[in-house]
Amino acid sequence: MAQLNLVVGDVDGNTSRIVAATHEARTATKRTWCCCPSLRYPAIRRRICCSIPECETQVTQSIERLKREVRGITLVAGYPEYEGTRSSMRQS
Repeated sequence: MAQLNLVVGDVDGNTSRIVAATHEARTATKRTWCCCPSLRYPAIRRRICCSIPECETQVTQSIERLKREVRGITLVAGYPEYEGTRSSMRQS
């Protein structure tokens, strides 16, 4: 379980923090999986961030980045899933 200090609205920074945490878990502690908090921001603030039009694009780009950069370890992280004009939290 990664204890990360994620910043509301800092999509790129939060993604970098998650990538770094998974690399550390894999290399330094030899873990096979890493569970991180919500990909974008603390869940209590998700409605604020989900109301920003660019958020959906940033989430999609971030998930693609995680797919590219996280190797050799299973990552579990929450993220908002968009359906029309609404978003919901989903684990992936």
